[in-house]
Amino acid sequence: MLGALLEVAQRTDPGRDPDKQVNEDSAAYRATKLGHLLVVCDGMGGHALGQEASRLAVTTIMQSLDTAAPAMTPGTALAHAIAEAGRRVYQMGGTGPQAGRPGSTCVALLVHGAAVEVAHVGDSRAYFVRNGHIWPLTKDHSVVQQLLDKGAITPEQAVSHPEGNKITRALGMKPDTEVELRDPPLLQAVGDVFVLATDGLCDLVRTDEIGTVVMQATSLDLACQNLVAMANARGGHDNITVLMARVLPGGGAGAIVPHEPIAPTIVEAPSAVAAPEKTLIDRPSGTAPPSAAHFPPTPPAAAPFAPSSAAGGPFAPASPATAPHAAAPASAASSAPASPGRPITEPLHVPPVPPAPQSRLPAPGSVPHTIPPAPPSRSGLLVAVVAMMLVFLVGVIVWWLMRGR
Repeated sequence: MLGALLEVAQRTDPGRDPDKQVNEDSAAYRATKLGHLLVVCDGMGGHALGQEASRLAVTTIMQSLDTAAPAMTPGTALAHAIAEAGRRVYQMGGTGPQAGRPGSTCVALLVHGAAVEVAHVGDSRAYFVRNGHIWPLTKDHSVVQQLLDKGAITPEQAVSHPEGNKITRALGMKPDTEVELRDPPLLQAVGDVFVLATDGLCDLVRTDEIGTVVMQATSLDLACQNLVAMANARGGHDNITVLMARVLPGGGAGAIVPHEPIAPTIVEAPSAVAAPEKTLIDRPSGTAPPSAAHFPPTPPAAAPFAPSSAAGGPFAPASPATAPHAAAPASAASSAPASPGRPITEPLHVPPVPPAPQSRLPAPGSVPHTIPPAPPSRSGLLVAVVAMMLVFLVGVIVWWLMRGR
């Protein structure tokens, strides 16, 4: 079921807030029997509880995929695994409603054959980079996203909205979790890059900037390092985690990607305001949102930059097991117990990188309507060459027979 061959890298950091030096994020990569699993979770409920909740969610998802019923499709198995993680986190907090109970967001990809399953709960995000463009693959489950969908606020107002910390779905808030699974799955091709991140990155780095950093970095590990440093340089008000995977040559046959729309997401400019603790708002979709306030547009972000290797700091993983960063396919989870980290007391001094050509990336606040078709796979080219050789050989034989007559 694996099909694709992946290069994987990740980086996590507690950020600069001295009150958030216990890293509540967790991330992991594992090659399962159903495909390559990439998962990122952002814990809630206070330092120790949030950290334990995100770790439990990651571990449960990996275990559930390993024991999935043979008849399950990969997408169904991924959704069931995330729902099971929600049940386990809920049980961890005891029964009945209570303030500050543990919870976690979750975003996960399952790469199998030529397809990619995308599932998420909360406001951790997934992005997709191909042919010089970046697309968001998820839409936040948040109060601000609901306001944006209803037209009550603009994307500029969404950036600094006072309810920006309130999400509408999370693992552990209820016994049963509503998991959003992308349907149909995305079809991958060699060279595609997938980016999973917590809101500690997405709140401070625009979508187009993420694409620029990914395309300009010489490796996925350097891209992860640069994005984390970029978020820290803009305040680092929360834990920051990014997990990336690139599809390499040598896996299963590629596939043609149909032209399909991708749903837009929010927060296309950084906020300089420290984010309060994330809370869950259980608001039915039919309930009227609060009245919209007027917020000044956020000033443009600084140009993308590439920090030196020293500026990125040591990698402080936040999940149970360890694996190398930019590796060819591996079978172990690529994370380890979180180190308490250290606050950064001096600003980063890093040289800017020339911006990417404007035509290569969507403008902030806009999303291309279609995904370009994937290039033909090596196996497809080989079949075409063999077919042409056979046609030529048949032509020579027919010519020789006709000449003999």
